[in-house]
Amino acid sequence: MTPERWQQLVQWPLLGAAAIFLLDYAWKVLADVQGEPGLILTLVLEAAWTVFLSTTA
Repeated sequence: MTPERWQQLVQWPLLGAAAIFLLDYAWKVLADVQGEPGLILTLVLEAAWTVFLSTTA
């Protein structure tokens, strides 16, 4: 697989993960979410990081 093809394949998943990460992080920090909702937001952040790490070539 060429680097250009890889970039085409991961472009949209990375964009989606970045948008979700930014919204989730802002919500968690600005609203100071605690308890079970805070745990869910943390898990979403970790899922976004997993996408970031899994798409690095």
